[in-house]
Amino acid sequence: MVDDGSDDNTAELVKTWQEAANGFEIQYLYQKNQGLHVAHNLAYKSIETELNICIDSDDFMPERAVAQILEFWEQYGDESAAGIIGHNTYSDGTVIGAPLPRDKKRITLFELYNSRKVKGAKKMVYRTELTGQAPYPRFGNEKYYPLEYKYFLLDKSYDLIMMHDPICRVEKMPDSVVLNIVNEYFKNTQGFISWFAFLMSMPKGSRSFKFSCAVKYVAACIIGKNKNWLHETTEKRYVIPAVPLGCARYLFLRLAQRLGLRGKM
Repeated sequence: MVDDGSDDNTAELVKTWQEAANGFEIQYLYQKNQGLHVAHNLAYKSIETELNICIDSDDFMPERAVAQILEFWEQYGDESAAGIIGHNTYSDGTVIGAPLPRDKKRITLFELYNSRKVKGAKKMVYRTELTGQAPYPRFGNEKYYPLEYKYFLLDKSYDLIMMHDPICRVEKMPDSVVLNIVNEYFKNTQGFISWFAFLMSMPKGSRSFKFSCAVKYVAACIIGKNKNWLHETTEKRYVIPAVPLGCARYLFLRLAQRLGLRGKM
């Protein structure tokens, strides 16, 4: 358990759990507040098991899920795979989004979301020796970087074995609950510039996908006042024609920030 700089009684509460007869060990790691991605860096560096999975604090794993994962990996896992991908479900067992495709046994996360256009978050189990490599980038005091970076980075060399079983139970949230990402663009600009540049480098990205990322890259560079935006990208064929729409996107984000709009941008 990584504590990203909480200032409440988290440490004391965890200590009571550690002292209780839970039947398992709880490792507690504290760092000053640096953002979720930095907390993940610390966690991946500290994990000692062959596989790892990230479960949000308000979610839980079904009974025997851990045993099923280990049995599945024992049967199908090998060094050519980054890990396993399975389903998130609501507490009533309903699969979140579309089910995993059954026309193949393995897939990358990037292909699943960007080529197959499968909707709904899935749950991944990764090999620890891989997730411990290539930590999330850090930019000064910025505290946000998309966690998908590590997953897509692994996609370039490995794929995931599809396990058509529920791995995680997720609490159903109201539709009105959305990520307030607008302000993040202005607070974590260098991270977003890096992120969109990385997405443009994905080898299996379609032309439309890369152009969309180029538009976002241009907007982020304007926000960050990056004068080397063209020199730093290797995807000039997408970035140059994206400049007009990138400028428009910047104006939209600035307006959204002033109006206090919330949503995925």
